[in-house]
This record gives sequence, structure tokens and C-alpha cells, in this order.
Amino acid sequence: MKRKFYLGFLMFLVFACTNESLTFKYHSFEQKTTLPCLDQCTYVRMVIPIAMGKSVVGDSINKKLLDVAKDVVYYGDLEQGKKLSYPEIMSSFISSFEDMQERYPEEIIPWEATIDAKLSYQSDELINIEVAYYNYSGGVHGFSGIKSLLFDKVNGRSLAKADLFKDEKAIEKLAETQFRKTYNIPENEPINSTGFFFEEDTFCLPKTFFISDKGLLLYYNTYEIKTTKEDPIECLLPMDVVGTYLNYK
Repeated sequence: MKRKFYLGFLMFLVFACTNESLTFKYHSFEQKTTLPCLDQCTYVRMVIPIAMGKSVVGDSINKKLLDVAKDVVYYGDLEQGKKLSYPEIMSSFISSFEDMQERYPEEIIPWEATIDAKLSYQSDELINIEVAYYNYSGGVHGFSGIKSLLFDKVNGRSLAKADLFKDEKAIEKLAETQFRKTYNIPENEPINSTGFFFEEDTFCLPKTFFISDKGLLLYYNTYEIKTTKEDPIECLLPMDVVGTYLNYK
């Protein structure tokens, strides 16, 4: 009897620890070129929510955020197994610019890279982090967008679309109905009839999703379903409509 009580108490502690709200502390990182510059100087600036304490969930989130920063900002070859820090990621960007500046002193204009990440939603089941990014390293324009990082609150696993949806086809059907309503596209008209650019004129879900108390937000980044540089396209599926088709809320 005593053993059963002890095991039950341990299970309660594990459940309580995995379902408590994680604490995040926002850290700002910035680095600029040391080369002479006038009004504009090459720089990297990042704001990152770091999960505090030691936990599987927190470690998973911190690692994923570091990977995203590397994908957006890091320049150079990474040795297998080598772990980078935020200052090292920024230094690679600055060093790449300075190398180019040395080779082509009259042609290179300042570079810039920014990442602005924030905790957008947290429940007993799910953590959602929004990452807005921009990178300009020459050319006509840079690249930018927003990523949505979704995590299982209990085990810290990074969630893909297949993990999030119970029935993707059902959600896609609901989404098209709501999308047409939101953007005034008649049911009997092609989805691209009002200027969108879905591939093969067929509605599809975006690559980016956000979860909140309000529901499931479909987020199409610039150029995803438009051929011109316009504001991103958003469409909200209310939770009372889509909730039964989600594995996480």
C-alpha cells in the first residue's frame, strides 16, 4: 500500500512539473561591423525568449530557436557536431560581410539581419513561439518572413502539421470555406479568381500555423499565394469550429 502511494505521488509530481508554465527571459543580442561606416552600418540584432531552468521542454525550445537563428543568419561551413552560440552565429555574418567589403570596397552596401522571437501562446498541452526574421546580404532585396514553432508542452517535441491535425482534409475543407468568406471569393468561382496565386488554382493550407485561444490562424508568408510583395495573408478558423480536428489546443 505504501509503495502504491509513493508511486502515485511520484506520478503526480511528474504531471505537475510538465504542466506548469515555463518561464522565459528575453535576451537581446547585437553585433556590428568594426569597419568604418557612415549612416548605415552592417549589423545583426536578435531578441530571443530563452526558457529558464533545466527541463527537457525548455532545452528542446532553446535548441530549436538556436537552429532557426543559424538558418537565418549563419554564414560558413559548420563542422559536424559543433554547437554554435548566438555570438558565434552573428560573428559569421559580420565576418562574411567584412570579407566581401575587402574584396569589393566600392560595390558592397551594408548588410543587416534581424530576428524577433516571442512566446505567442502557452497552454497545458502546447507552446507556440513566433519568429519574425529578415536578412539582407546584397542584391535587390533581402528575404523575410515569420515562422511558427510549435512544441508539445509535456515532452518538448517539435510539432509538425501531421502532429497538430487529426484530419488534415477536414481542416483543409473548413479552411477553404473560411478563406473564401474572409476574402470574398464566391463559392462557384476559382480560388484564384480574385488575384490569389494558389498552385493549379487549388486551395491549399499554408506552411505556417499559429494556435491561440481564438483558434487556428492560417498564415501565408509574402509570395506564398501572391506574386507581388504585399502584406502576408491571414485567415482565422475559430476554435469552436476547428477544435475537434486538432490534437493540441
